[in-house]
Amino acid sequence: MTINDLNLNTRIKNNLIKIGVTTKNELIRKTRNELLSTKLFGEKGVEAVAKALMEQGLHLLDDEFYVCDKCAKQFVDVYSDSKKHYCKICKSKLERISQISDFTIELTGPEYSSYTMSGDGFALYANITNETEELKKAKLTEFYLVSRGRERAPDSFLKGYIFEEEKILPMTSKCAAKIWSLSTTGGQRLEEGAYVLITLISNSKEYMYKYVFDGLEWFVDDYFEK
Repeated sequence: MTINDLNLNTRIKNNLIKIGVTTKNELIRKTRNELLSTKLFGEKGVEAVAKALMEQGLHLLDDEFYVCDKCAKQFVDVYSDSKKHYCKICKSKLERISQISDFTIELTGPEYSSYTMSGDGFALYANITNETEELKKAKLTEFYLVSRGRERAPDSFLKGYIFEEEKILPMTSKCAAKIWSLSTTGGQRLEEGAYVLITLISNSKEYMYKYVFDGLEWFVDDYFEK
């Protein structure tokens, strides 16, 4: 039951020994705040301790086991009576997604059909809405698909939906669409877990969106603005 059984680096183990913790039983009687108050541990060090304990079905005194409501992975965190629980990665994603304001994007498809140039394939549509009260010029710089672990190059823009740089009136939308041939996905239709990355540039500001396919529809998984 010694801390040597935990997957921790030597520095963290030595710091635990310095505060008189040599066994897992002694460690699980400590709270996060107690470790932080020693000045030997930062947030990352405490997270490493919590993760190492979780791997063995244990947790710090003020922690609880939770299942993330977004990614379904188990994690440990300070006790909370909240109805929703998110791991730190998903919490960061949700905070970034909440910042979406200037442009919203509705991603639809895949729409399967036969295309003259590409044969059997599918189209994805990105309806980009200017949510501000100002006229916006926007340019679509990225719109690509990752499926089965590989980036899938589109065969073409769907005619009539080319999106270079467009003026978008307040509270109106522009649509961009691309075609992918089924031959580039090994003849397989899009499966759960495929994702699309879309990047817009407006007034030198870059907006990056990630959408994940759950087998039926797309949902925003992450967002960056710079």
